[in-house]
Amino acid sequence: MALVTMRETKTAIVDWTELALAVERRLMAKLQQDLLNWDDDLSMREMSVADAADGMAVCVLLEQGRWREAEKKIWDMDTAPRDYIWEHLEAELGVDELEFIRQHNG
Repeated sequence: MALVTMRETKTAIVDWTELALAVERRLMAKLQQDLLNWDDDLSMREMSVADAADGMAVCVLLEQGRWREAEKKIWDMDTAPRDYIWEHLEAELGVDELEFIRQHNG
């Protein structure tokens, strides 16, 4: 056993406002595309708008730096919009960084 053990410490410094804005842009682009795709189906358009509203609620929490609340909100969403939010976060942060934040940011 060594007398000294070296341990590397990682710290994530997140610009929550920039992250929220980047995810918001992706959400709005998806909403626009969904509305174009479902131009003749009112119920699908309504669902797309509701999903985007749920995503925007996540963005508000992200902007405030309230990661745990945002993560809870994501898990409370329906499966498809939840998956889109995770994809947007991964695209902005990177998979490894997102996983680190999920494990260590409270």
